[in-house]
Amino acid sequence: MQQVLKDARYEILALRRQNEVLSAQMGVVEVFAAALGLRRESSGAAPDVVQQIDRQLRSMDERGEK
Repeated sequence: MQQVLKDARYEILALRRQNEVLSAQMGVVEVFAAALGLRRESSGAAPDVVQQIDRQLRSMDERGEK
């Protein structure tokens, strides 16, 4: 189980890096949308899953689980 959590954590962090690149590209699209008078709806923040996984991994380490 611990390896699954570590793999999930790695994948989430890799996707976050990819998301940063896509967000920068989206900034260009937003400039054009603003020039055309269009608005994009904002979305709420999601819970930080990596932080939750890190807590679970620490807890499993303390209990000696694998």
